[in-house]
Amino acid sequence: MRIVKLIPINEKSVERTKAVMKKNIFFDDIQQFIVMYNMGVLDKRNAPINEIVTEVLRSYRNITLLSGRFVIETPAETAIETSIKLLNEWNVLIKLKRVATLLLDENYPLETKIVFSDTEQTGRPLVTVIDPDTGEETLERFWASEKVVSKTKELANNIFTSPILKTYDEDGDSCYFNIEDLVDIDDSFILQIEQIIKENSLKA
Repeated sequence: MRIVKLIPINEKSVERTKAVMKKNIFFDDIQQFIVMYNMGVLDKRNAPINEIVTEVLRSYRNITLLSGRFVIETPAETAIETSIKLLNEWNVLIKLKRVATLLLDENYPLETKIVFSDTEQTGRPLVTVIDPDTGEETLERFWASEKVVSKTKELANNIFTSPILKTYDEDGDSCYFNIEDLVDIDDSFILQIEQIIKENSLKA
């Protein structure tokens, strides 16, 4: 059986899996375990075997279980899936950058916050407006605001937006971004990625 290269989550997860294997079956060759499991040599109803299966699935990015057998994705498959996930998260950040840039173009103050609320316009950014007479801050919908996420918590789970995300209210139902954290983000490499894909697709 041909074994495709295994892509671990990290070294710590691999060490943990090998430790579980040694405890239960007294060897720690993961590829050998996969071969034996897929050939039916190992009892799939055995609890220690299932414990190892769980660890293997947790520890490698390109391993899944299908019809009771391990399926190992090729590095190219894994790269595509990872790239799509990262690009989707970048897409959120780029949309926010566009809104921030438009706000500055329309002379909104640099202190303007781009707010997401679970109670108002879920997934669509709102902007803060200060009443010149009272100093009171209110939220309003910006004309160029489109739905960016389905739920606000997606922003906290996004590896690119979470570092610059701030809590807007005491209840934690709303969050915001500062314009200055968005407008200078360098997203030019996205165009390079598109060009590389196009060029290689045409060659293929």
